Amino acid sequence: MLDSIFIGYSTGFLKNFSPNGQDRLWEIPAHRGNVNCIFVNPNYILTGGEDGILRVWTRTTHELTIQFSAHHRDTMSIFPDMNKPNLIYTCGGDRNLNCFDLKLHKRVNLHVLKNGILTGIAQRKDANNEISKNKFNI
Repeated sequence: MLDSIFIGYSTGFLKNFSPNGQDRLWEIPAHRGNVNCIFVNPNYILTGGEDGILRVWTRTTHELTIQFSAHHRDTMSIFPDMNKPNLIYTCGGDRNLNCFDLKLHKRVNLHVLKNGILTGIAQRKDANNEISKNKFNI
C-alpha cells in the first residue's frame, strides 16, 4: 500500500487516500497542531509536528509504537538512516539535529546550531553517516 497518498493537516490529523486521491482509506490524530513532516516506508510511518514530537506508527495497523519529545519548537524534517533504519534523524525550529535509536528507545546524538533554524536535512549516499543541513538565518 505504498502507492497511496499521505497528507498531514493543520488539525493534527494524518490521512491516507487511495492513489487517485478520491477515497480516504484511514486517518489518525497524529499531533497537536500541524503535521509538518511525514516519512513512509514498508516498516513504519514517521511523523513530526508543530508540537515538536517525533512519532513512529506501525505501517499495517497505524498504531503508535513510540514517540520522542524531540524539539522545543516545530519538527521540520524526519527520515531514517539509509544504512541503519533503526536510527531516525529529526531537525527543528529550535536549531537541534537529533538522532534517535528505535532499538534502544532513546536519543543517541544531538547537534545544536548557534543561530538560525534548521529547515531540512538529508543524508548523502556516498558519505558514511554524513548528514547535510539546510539552514535559514533569522
